[in-house]
Amino acid sequence: MGFSRAGWKYDSTMANKKQEQTQTKEKAQNVPKLDINEIVSDWLAFPALLRRFSDDEFTKLGLDKTEIDPFMLIKTREELSKALGFDRRQLYRYERSEEVQKKKKEKQESWGRSKTPNIIAGLYKAAIIEGDAARVKLWFQLFEGWSSIEKIKIIDENDEKTDEELNKEEERLNERIAAIRKKAKHSKE
Repeated sequence: MGFSRAGWKYDSTMANKKQEQTQTKEKAQNVPKLDINEIVSDWLAFPALLRRFSDDEFTKLGLDKTEIDPFMLIKTREELSKALGFDRRQLYRYERSEEVQKKKKEKQESWGRSKTPNIIAGLYKAAIIEGDAARVKLWFQLFEGWSSIEKIKIIDENDEKTDEELNKEEERLNERIAAIRKKAKHSKE
């Protein structure tokens, strides 16, 4: 099923394969490529506890499980590496990369900050209802700038004295010390 033209053999099956390869490449270009660093950093930043939650537990927290990237709900590193198509060692190398570590930290901080209003509301509720001293203390530290470490300001009365006054006081103290030594020496004899 081919013909020859000037020493070149044309095979229609080869042409069909080439056309299929071109179509496959075009389809692949339309499919978004997975950014492995992004997925791994997201997965590492996502709280491991939440991966184990049921739909009801998500709902209690005010979260919608359907809005979470399915990769985030993969429970173990082994499952994640299989889902991404490589072995556990390759995942470990991704985890340790500087780029992934930086992205992970940014995402954890962002995620935590986004939950702060809920945490503050819960802290407020617990402090009011339960009167728990630790929560009340935390509230004051966060919102009132209170510190459990007392700041002691030492007022040195000598700060305002002149050099001449300080020298005279030093002479008086030296005279008193000499008198005490003399008295101590006589009492020993």
